[in-house]
Amino acid sequence: MDWIVCTACEVGKRQSQQDRIQVIHTGEIRLLVLADGMGGHPRGDLAAQSVIDAADALLAETATHDCSLEWLLTTILEKAHASLVALKEALGVSPRTTCILLAIRGETAYWAHIGDSRLYVLRDGCVLKRTRDHSVTQMLVDMRKLDEEAMGTHPDQGRLLRSLSADKPPNADFDQLQLETGDVFVACSDGVWEMTQAAEISEFGKISRRLESLQDLATKMVRRSVDRAGVDADNACLGVIAGRLT
Repeated sequence: MDWIVCTACEVGKRQSQQDRIQVIHTGEIRLLVLADGMGGHPRGDLAAQSVIDAADALLAETATHDCSLEWLLTTILEKAHASLVALKEALGVSPRTTCILLAIRGETAYWAHIGDSRLYVLRDGCVLKRTRDHSVTQMLVDMRKLDEEAMGTHPDQGRLLRSLSADKPPNADFDQLQLETGDVFVACSDGVWEMTQAAEISEFGKISRRLESLQDLATKMVRRSVDRAGVDADNACLGVIAGRLT
C-alpha cells in the first residue's frame, strides 16, 4: 500500500516544546513515533527525545525485515527505558513521557502506547479504533461516570496511571490491524485531542488524499487546538499516515 505522511507541531503557551514526533521509513517498515514529555516532571523533553533516539538506533542496527513488529516496538520501549534509567543516574531526576509507536509493514499495522497520547484509526471516514488513555479520566469514562467528549476539560485530565519512566519497566498496551485500502492513522498528543472532537479527527479520512490537503488540515487542527485552549495551551503535536485510495 502507498502511504502519505505529514506532521504538525505547536509550542502553545509553554516555554519549550516537549512533544516529539518522527516518521521513519526503512526497508519494508514505516514507523511513527510520538512522545509527549510530561511537564509535571523535570526534563520531559529528554524523556520524549529518548523514545525517538531509541527508535532511530534500533532501525539503524536491525535487519527489520526479519523481526516481528511486536519485537520491534517492545525493544524500542526497552531501549528508551534504559536511556531514562541512565538519565536518572546522571541527573538525579526522573523524567517521564507518554509514547505512541505505530509500525506498518505490508498489510499489517501494529502499535503500542503508554499514557494519554492517542492513536486514532480511521476507515471509510469514521473512527474504527482509538487507543485507551492510561488516565483517571479514561477510567471514569470506562466506569460510565464521564462522557468521552468531556474528557479534555475535566479537572483530572492529565492525571496519568502509566507513563514511560526510569521508575518502572515499560507497561504498554499493544494492538494490531489488517489493513484495507484507504486506512488512515492519526497520532496526537493531549494538547490536540483535548481540544478536538472525534468527528474533527475523522476529517482526515474524508478529504482528498493529497499531501498538500492532509498537511494543510494537520496544521490547521494543531493551531485550532492551541487557539481553543487559550492562555493554558499545551504543546500540541499531530502526525498522519494515510493510505492512498488508488
